[in-house]
Amino acid sequence: MSYPTTCKGIAYWVNAFVPDTKFQAEGVYNIKFRLSGEKAMELQEKVDSHQAAAVSKAKEENPKKKIKEASLPYTEVFDEDGQETGELEFSFKQKAVITTKKGPMDMSVAVFDAKGQPITKPVSIGNGSEVIVAYEPYLWYVPTMGAGVSLRFKGLQICKLVAPPSQDGDEAGAYGFTKQEEGYENKEESSDDHYEDEEDQIPFKDQTQGNEADEEEDF
Repeated sequence: MSYPTTCKGIAYWVNAFVPDTKFQAEGVYNIKFRLSGEKAMELQEKVDSHQAAAVSKAKEENPKKKIKEASLPYTEVFDEDGQETGELEFSFKQKAVITTKKGPMDMSVAVFDAKGQPITKPVSIGNGSEVIVAYEPYLWYVPTMGAGVSLRFKGLQICKLVAPPSQDGDEAGAYGFTKQEEGYENKEESSDDHYEDEEDQIPFKDQTQGNEADEEEDF
């Protein structure tokens, strides 16, 4: 199965390898994804179209009910002064565990480098990284919330990796050490160097310009 993908955009608050358990014990894989200009408008139009389809279907199946629209999975971005930046921030998420007829099923997000090679060991993806997202539009209707669409987080391609800021104690300078011109140098193997079989259901391409490296009720 293949999924639609976004164009290149900027990632924020990525949880692609380990689910976020802040609000749900089972955890949720998620990412905030920002675009601006025409690219933002193109994705916005696609999401709005799915939202309209969800509302239309809910009205058709519930003719005696007043159907309201649920919140959209994107928002405008504002700077520290409260001014619009011209960007839209899209929210993609995937429950780490879903319930099926056969019982609980663990889910995951497939992650690839710029050349389309799978990344099987976790890497830290900092805010500002350039990525492409594979997603699944999921139309739903819940009477108390309305009809809407969720963008399920299915895959991620890291085109340009930005490391998260170092925490206190992570750098030698925090201990008063300085760089020595000669001596032992630790060369740890990068977690990006090991890959397993490629998951061909995620339609990511070789990005040669990049660096390698609430379940809603369905209808």
